[in-house]
Amino acid sequence: MRDKKRILFAATQHGSFNMIHPVLRACRERYAVGCLGPREIEPGDYLCRRVIDEEAVLDDGLGKDFDLIVTGTAPTSDVEHRLWRAARGWGKKSVCLLDMVKHCRERFEKNGELVFPDLIIVADEAAAADVARLGVPRERISVAGSPYLAAVAARRLAAGERELLREELRLGGKRLITFCTEYIAAAGETEKYGYDELHILNILSAYIAARGRGGFSLRIRLHPRDDRALYVDFFAPPGGGSDWAFEEGDAACRFLQAADVVIGMTSTILTEAHLLGLPVISFQPVGPGKAPHAHNRLIADRLVTTAAELYERLDAVFAGRGGDAPGHSLPSSGDPVKTIMEQFERVLSE
Repeated sequence: MRDKKRILFAATQHGSFNMIHPVLRACRERYAVGCLGPREIEPGDYLCRRVIDEEAVLDDGLGKDFDLIVTGTAPTSDVEHRLWRAARGWGKKSVCLLDMVKHCRERFEKNGELVFPDLIIVADEAAAADVARLGVPRERISVAGSPYLAAVAARRLAAGERELLREELRLGGKRLITFCTEYIAAAGETEKYGYDELHILNILSAYIAARGRGGFSLRIRLHPRDDRALYVDFFAPPGGGSDWAFEEGDAACRFLQAADVVIGMTSTILTEAHLLGLPVISFQPVGPGKAPHAHNRLIADRLVTTAAELYERLDAVFAGRGGDAPGHSLPSSGDPVKTIMEQFERVLSE
């Protein structure tokens, strides 16, 4: 007889894996675990450990010897979808941790077929309502908070620490704008969204030039799936006079906190920056006939869609009228990891 229950964790997207990873680490104390994810993780005694992407083809029966299948979700991959169906065929339970509700239906519907795991764990009541609208019974949805965002909030620097960090970066009084990419241009999805990162950088560069190039520094924080060559080419001469750099190796969000403002589109990084007390702007310059993505209250409240609106919002931030302090509060109390593990125990006991 096996000493420990076995849990297989699987996610194809980095956002989902961010949600799962703290839970996986905690579960290693109590369960035998396997891991399929988009990046390498810390070494340890795993039943299986493999880096996968959205196109991964898993071996038939890979999860058959596990007692519980825990996944993320992905609007552009069917790996998780296939694992939920396979778990049902094996007579096993499945759970997913939903990191965001952007493209919510696409996360559960593939080729016209809606498939749901036995339990869907979400961060807040708003996300629970979105999932319920897909036809999921409320008893199969659990609100637990976000383990990842709870960890991010705990890293918030005090004001004095932020000033020391800015001195370390030798900003010399310059305003620091951090732009967080997705991978719209890299994926060839400009037409789908009505804009891409390079379109936004053109507008940002025009703002910096209009307000005085010498007063600003720009950091590009790349999405893990983005292509850095796009930005190297963008800033090559004749635009080579810009003060810019990539912001890399900052998983703990320390350097992010040096920013005067964080600009993104729809990424979770905006929520992370807000939790850290930074001014954030969701800039989505959609074209005619396109609608912006405002899949949570934070993005909806900080959304601008034109260059004029962006200029006005940036001017307000730099004039001290656009800050987000004291920072966003997390939507749930308690320990999200503990709450999620309690749900695992309940599902395993059924």
